[in-house]
Amino acid sequence: MSMINIGLSGALANRVAMNVTANNTANVNNENYTRQVTDMSARINGVNVGSFSLGSGVGVDSIRRVTDAALVERVRISGQEKSYSETYYYGMAGVENTFGTEGLNITDGLSAFFSAFDEASLTPESPVYRSQILNSASDISGRFNQIISQLNDQQTGLYGQHSTIITQTNSDLASIANLNKKILETSSSGGNIAALQDALDTQLNTLSEKMQVNVLRNSNGTVELSSSSGSPLVQNDHYATLTDTSDKTSALGTSISAEFMGMTSTLSNDLGGQLGSINDLIQGDILPNIESMNNIAESFANKVNELLATGTDLNGNAGKPLFEFDANNPAGSLSVTDLLGEELGLSSDGNIGNGDIATHISALANEPISIGGQSSTLFDAYSQLIGDVGLNAKLSESRYTTSINNQNEAKAARSNLSGVNSDEEAVNLMQYMNAYSANMKVISTAKDMFDTVLNAF
Repeated sequence: MSMINIGLSGALANRVAMNVTANNTANVNNENYTRQVTDMSARINGVNVGSFSLGSGVGVDSIRRVTDAALVERVRISGQEKSYSETYYYGMAGVENTFGTEGLNITDGLSAFFSAFDEASLTPESPVYRSQILNSASDISGRFNQIISQLNDQQTGLYGQHSTIITQTNSDLASIANLNKKILETSSSGGNIAALQDALDTQLNTLSEKMQVNVLRNSNGTVELSSSSGSPLVQNDHYATLTDTSDKTSALGTSISAEFMGMTSTLSNDLGGQLGSINDLIQGDILPNIESMNNIAESFANKVNELLATGTDLNGNAGKPLFEFDANNPAGSLSVTDLLGEELGLSSDGNIGNGDIATHISALANEPISIGGQSSTLFDAYSQLIGDVGLNAKLSESRYTTSINNQNEAKAARSNLSGVNSDEEAVNLMQYMNAYSANMKVISTAKDMFDTVLNAF
């Protein structure tokens, strides 16, 4: 009977190998699947004949995933970086488009404004030129207003996206904790956890696209997760719940709290992934750009009003301010006061034919003034702002392109090791089929021999 048992062990082992190969082949187009192999070894304690051991066949030791922790981690980290840079790139593209929108160029608006004063300086008593000043003032105010409005809209959209991603992140954390539980239950009952581990890796990749996490892989196949600042996120089947605590009226960017097993902590803003990118866009680009626009608008309006106050209008009265604004939102609220054209104080001596104040105002185009604590012309200050936006947009595009290449390389490296090659699996299947047939032949031969022995009596 030992020959039958040996043949049976070979047939069973190779049948397992064929099933594993079939499963590999079925998942040939599944990029999240990890190729599996059947590990076999000879059985010990076989039948002894004299001083020789005939062995007792073969057994399946394990069905093993062909994986490398370093390659798996590389895919996860590259996905996190790509998600961060993609979010940042498209965010910066939106900011750049705002400043490049037709009709919103501050340089063009300032040029028209100062030209109106320059023309009025020659014939300051002309109602046409005074009306031209009011129109150009209204135009430049509208440009400031619309840029701030669009930047605020982008900021509002990012905060909304931030809240949505937090909800999705909570779902990811719950899924990972549930997979931990299933892995423990399956492995304790002797089941194969390969598919669960694939699902866990996929879920970790999905989570990492949203935020940076520290991953500790346990020997039992489960994982423990913590944030970049060390706050616990997943332990066994317990998981944290994240809450958006952002103060949308502050200049501090986004904020997230994490509640884990009754303990609440605040996550650092160095989050990575989409959440980190959104914070960096708001705190590092949109809010500073709004501040720069406010500084330019406030300095511009105050300087013009200051010069007009030193002049007299056509009625001999002191010049009235041309602009007004909310000190908390200068660029967004900048507007023209309700003064009439004749109330513009364009003369310093009361002579209606003297337009020296208009000349002084037109000269502001080339005169450095205090803007945000720095001495600069209005044009230079705005050009610096536009240059910074353009540079950041270009850098974000380069980073995004690099991240795509890095992710593709990481996925290719993992696929070379863990992916399914249909040609290789076809060869393996043929090998296992031949081995299975050979072992069935052994069983058949053993039966024939046994029958021959029985028939001899």
